[in-house]
Amino acid sequence: VERSLQTLRWLLAATWAISMLTCAGIMHWLVRRGLSPLDKLSRQIRTFDQDRLDTWFELPGASEELEPVVRQLNGFVDRIREAFDREHAFTAHAAHEFRTPLAGLRSTLEVSLSKTRDADEYKEAEQACLKITTQLQRLIERLLELARAQAPDAQRRHDEISLNQLFDEAWLPFSDAAAEKGIALIPEIPHALIITTDRQLLRRVLENVLENAATYADDHSPLTLRATTGPDGTRIECTNQTKGLTPETAQEAFRPFWRGDSSRSSTGMHAGLGLALCKGFMEVLGGQITLDPKDDQFKVTLHLPPAKPAKGDA
Repeated sequence: VERSLQTLRWLLAATWAISMLTCAGIMHWLVRRGLSPLDKLSRQIRTFDQDRLDTWFELPGASEELEPVVRQLNGFVDRIREAFDREHAFTAHAAHEFRTPLAGLRSTLEVSLSKTRDADEYKEAEQACLKITTQLQRLIERLLELARAQAPDAQRRHDEISLNQLFDEAWLPFSDAAAEKGIALIPEIPHALIITTDRQLLRRVLENVLENAATYADDHSPLTLRATTGPDGTRIECTNQTKGLTPETAQEAFRPFWRGDSSRSSTGMHAGLGLALCKGFMEVLGGQITLDPKDDQFKVTLHLPPAKPAKGDA
């Protein structure tokens, strides 16, 4: 009996060992087979670079559990490709915007230096060069503002602002040009309206919106400003009359250097950066800006969130 039990013990131990080794081998083979698509995906990711943004990750025969991973990776690559395309387009547009005034500046100087001229001709050339230089400076300043607005660490202040006073300050630089075109400003803003936000950023937004309206609104048309406030925040509307705009304008107008038509082709002073700046500044302010071109009316709406109480307030 003892010998039989001993033999049975060795038999059971051997059977257990063989079974465990067999199970381990099978599990190893199953795991390797199951992870082989991930190994293929890893090799695809390892060989992926910015020159292959037009390719897609593929795992033929992969399990259903891995399909969402592949879809998300392809979606991520698609967003990277769009970002690269936007950066390339931005660089190309910026180069074009700089090239035109620089070419004008160079040609003006070359013509001025081509022969001896009297003092009045030199003064005229200097004035032309100064005008071009001013345009270049304004373009560079707007590009820097756009870069700061899109910076991840952009911060904002919390100032108490009289909206009427801020509108007056923002409108003053463009009031004379608007008066020459016969554009009538119609403010509909409560006198006691006080909001809390970053004064400098909101002023830059209003300046860009009002400059756009004063520049491109039809002659002898009204320009209406409305402002309301409520539990969901402050809503500011600027409406002017502009013919020829379509709903597709709202989808393109926030792209840097975009212009709605060929008449908006002046370089330097109006480089198509105003609304792109507004969008960046409004994001820093925690709000949003929307456009609504409809029936020859171009309405820009700014929505500012309710002011958050400062630290230490009850």
